[in-house]
This record gives sequence, C-alpha cells and structure tokens, in this order.
Amino acid sequence: MGGLPGPKDRFPAQTDSWESTSVPDLYVAGTITQVRDFERSTSGFIHGFRYGVRALHRILEQRYHGEPWPRRELPATPEAVADKLVGRVNRTSALWQLFGFLSDAVAVGGDTVDYFEEVPVDRPHRAITEGTFGAVDRYLAVTLEYGADHDRVNLFDVG
Repeated sequence: MGGLPGPKDRFPAQTDSWESTSVPDLYVAGTITQVRDFERSTSGFIHGFRYGVRALHRILEQRYHGEPWPRRELPATPEAVADKLVGRVNRTSALWQLFGFLSDAVAVGGDTVDYFEEVPVDRPHRAITEGTFGAVDRYLAVTLEYGADHDRVNLFDVG
C-alpha cells in the first residue's frame, strides 16, 4: 500500500472509499484514514474518525450488499429543503467534527428531493454520475467549515 510523498508518506494511499490504491478490496479504518484530510479535519482522532467509519460502512454496504445509502425523501419545495438543512446544521455532530470533509447531500431528480447524511465531500458527484444515488438532475453538498483566521476572532465580542 504505497504511501504519498511528504509528511503523509507514513499513511497508505487511499481512494475516496478508504480503499487501498494498490490492493483492491483492502480498506482501512481509524486514525490511518487521516491521509484524506491530513491536518485539515479530525480523522486522526476518535471524535472524527468514528464518523468516517460510519461512512465507510455505508460505502461497503452499497458496494458488496447492494444496500443504498440511507436517504430521506423531502417534499420538493425550497421551504422543506431549507428546514431540513437548518435543522441538520444545528444538530449534527458529524459535520461539526469532520468539518470540510463530510457533507450532507441534497439530490434533486425531477419532482423528488432526497437527503443523504454524512457523505464524504469527494463522493456525491461520483455517486450522482454513477447512479448510486438514483436518478438525479442536480445536487448540493452542505459542509461546516471554519473561515479564514477563525482562531483570531472572539465570537463573543459583540460590542
């Protein structure tokens, strides 16, 4: 399992499914998955990689057992989508812990809207184009991310 050059060379190279790039059907889980978000998110720690392991489980269920990614069908209205997004952003721990790495995907196909939770950000486009999310015309991915200089801003300084 060849590693990547640079500081990440101690980790095995992985696909967007946490599969080895050199050994087919060999998957990794745990802190070793941090190569995909090295020093950008929290896959190197239990509070982060536990959500990656759940996503890996869903990927393996799809690939080897034909189980679709869990989804919730929403009414095809802007209000229903907005309500779902606001609710998730206010309650999710997965998007908070794996900021900028996991996303919730909203897939629109004709008159239907499906909501997929905790999808790695590099997967929705492929899932849509491969048809693993069903017939989809367009989609959006929602992530939580810190802004520039977030560590220099006092969020409680409102005066």
